[in-house]
Amino acid sequence: MASYLTLVVCSSTPSLTRPDIITSAREDDLVHYFGVGSNMLKSKLVNRGLNGGKIETRSFRPAVVHGHRLAFNMRGFPPLEPGMGALEPDDSPEAACHGALCTMTAREYDKVWRSEGGGSPKPGYEEIVVRAQPYGSTESVAAIALRARAHARLRTDACPSERYMTMLIQGATELGLKASYLDALRAQPTQQPGPLLRALAIHYLFLVTTLFRLQMQGMVRALSWLLWCVYVPPTCKHLWKRLLGDAATGLLLLPGAAVGGLIRAWLHVRGQPVPPMLALMIAKPQDERAGSASSKV
Repeated sequence: MASYLTLVVCSSTPSLTRPDIITSAREDDLVHYFGVGSNMLKSKLVNRGLNGGKIETRSFRPAVVHGHRLAFNMRGFPPLEPGMGALEPDDSPEAACHGALCTMTAREYDKVWRSEGGGSPKPGYEEIVVRAQPYGSTESVAAIALRARAHARLRTDACPSERYMTMLIQGATELGLKASYLDALRAQPTQQPGPLLRALAIHYLFLVTTLFRLQMQGMVRALSWLLWCVYVPPTCKHLWKRLLGDAATGLLLLPGAAVGGLIRAWLHVRGQPVPPMLALMIAKPQDERAGSASSKV
């Protein structure tokens, strides 16, 4: 997912400055990382190292960061994954984001950062330092968290996918996060495209993967911009707007989906597996959004 997002949202952006807490750390120094989104699910975090590598953690525990919220403002791919999770500053008195406080070596954290697109020239995320308070403790620790960078940050939150929210809820349940916070996650509206629109989007992604390999990202960014122009979230109260948005999205995706369908058929004939990023994006959503649901992608 991070690879797709990074390539789609890349544009002319200022150089990235990383926090001193990371740049001054030696490889074996311990650092704290505050995970939100799918990284609240330990099995997801541990297995997200590049090239199938593992990420080792010294501890993985629930914590809260005040003055921030969980935002779905990381620009994704409508209509499958419009908004991904990120930490966002919030000056409202009650603002608080719950998540996983992960202690690991700086070497292992670097794997997390790279898995989120940190190894690319223009990552979609930026690292920020927050004060994370573990559950049951009155003390807080300095931790690294990820915020969507300006060029990848939506002006307003988009709806996450059903698949994505299933992982968040499962992770929050396993962590033992506050019941009211878990209820808020379960109540989060999700993007659920119809069968036709979903099929078009999936086949379009096969074309996207090919364009990336051919270094033709400009075409992908142009269509991504158009898709956001016609995107209407499911929370919109006007049915006619939602229907028009879906119709326009389908028309934009149709040509690329036709080509992508041919690419998918060719891969099947040759016996080639679906690329990992594509497998993640096209995974079928879970039927239930229960914390105990299995979440395989």
